[in-house]
Amino acid sequence: MTTLTITPRFDPPRTLPTVPTVATVSTGWHRSLPDLLGSGFRLREPRLSDVDQLTAAFSGDAASVLGVGVPGTSDQWMHFVARARAGRAAGHAACFVVVPDGTPDVCGLILLQRLAPGSRVATVSFGHANTGRAADLPVRSLACALAFAFRAVGVGRVEGRACSPREVELVRRLGAVTEGVLRGSHPVADGFADQTLWAVLATDWDQCRLGAKTEPVRMELERPVSGGPTTGDGTGDRPPAWTMRLPTLKGQLVTMREIDLLDAAVLMEALEPADLEISIEPVPTSPDQFRRYISWVQSQRSAGRAAGFAIVPRGSRRAAGLVQIRLDDVSGAAAEWGLVLAQRFRGTGAALEAAQLLAGFAFETLGVHRLEARASGIDPRSTGLFRKMGAVREAHLRLSFVRGNEVLDDDLWSILKPDWRGVHPGRRRRQVASATGGQRVSVTTQTKVRPPARPGRRV
Repeated sequence: MTTLTITPRFDPPRTLPTVPTVATVSTGWHRSLPDLLGSGFRLREPRLSDVDQLTAAFSGDAASVLGVGVPGTSDQWMHFVARARAGRAAGHAACFVVVPDGTPDVCGLILLQRLAPGSRVATVSFGHANTGRAADLPVRSLACALAFAFRAVGVGRVEGRACSPREVELVRRLGAVTEGVLRGSHPVADGFADQTLWAVLATDWDQCRLGAKTEPVRMELERPVSGGPTTGDGTGDRPPAWTMRLPTLKGQLVTMREIDLLDAAVLMEALEPADLEISIEPVPTSPDQFRRYISWVQSQRSAGRAAGFAIVPRGSRRAAGLVQIRLDDVSGAAAEWGLVLAQRFRGTGAALEAAQLLAGFAFETLGVHRLEARASGIDPRSTGLFRKMGAVREAHLRLSFVRGNEVLDDDLWSILKPDWRGVHPGRRRRQVASATGGQRVSVTTQTKVRPPARPGRRV
């Protein structure tokens, strides 16, 4: 067994907990997720044998925060655990259960997503059973998980979404800053509730740690436990038709069809290097790298996590841009999208129509309630595009986007399904059967093409 050392400080309740630090960046965590050993608790990867405990320990509300589509059933938890382990093997997710010392019982769950080498932003969600909320365990266990993201993985920013004032207070003790309120972003029994977007930056984490008293916490690297990916969603339902074959979306100015491997060389020629730098992370610098990106997008479509479309201007057969949408969680309540278009077609209305076609697909075919996009403000036309669609700017995201040697802020925009229907009351679906594969893009009319979680890509 190999051990790495984390040194955290844990202060008494109502004070800022000590921020753990990791002496060495771990490059092999995706092969075997380490146990994080804190004072009085252990964080370890969930196992399929934990399913009965998870089902009993967590209410439906706690489970839904963690992204379980129909929370509360053993089958759903089985799928959740298998998917979390598959995400770890792919290098873009890490899930920990919280186990207090002296007992085998699971009392909490922490899920880190969008982890990737060179990635700027990771997301975290967490939940604790009533028995796990005592003795400051939620804040101390979350501190260890954040330390893992910052020090073992090396991300620059971890963000999350709080559903209650108690959660906001908890993360503020870790140095988190609230950055905006996200409308209708969390499904609840009688509709959708708002959430507070918060973030902790690695630089803030470092400053909080200076001069702190430390207490050693070990990372133990153990042999992986069985429990691989699963193809179902835990409900026994057949997958949606779009996961087999994306429709073709037709407008007056553009047609959008599923992106194909043959589009790689065409898009490399049509898009400027600066466009790709803003839109895709890491930047594909050759047709072969672009083809690998496209193949991965197609695999995400088959898994029901994302869809990618090539934008083909009227009168042409060649792709001139790319648009992508990614479902944010298993429940499918929210999705994030982005778009990039060749410069010679900007200002023609093509980008707006492509965005509107994508929004129609999201609300009508995917059935999402909320559509999100992020834009850095590098191209002011992105802001104009969002406003024309009826989107609302909800949050300013600090240091969330890397461009070359610069780290820039982002703005988060959203449009809700009721708002979309109000802006486009007579809009009809223009969809015809189509044929081949899709991943995520950024908004700069361009808007950001952010791929679904994958090593090396910003999501």
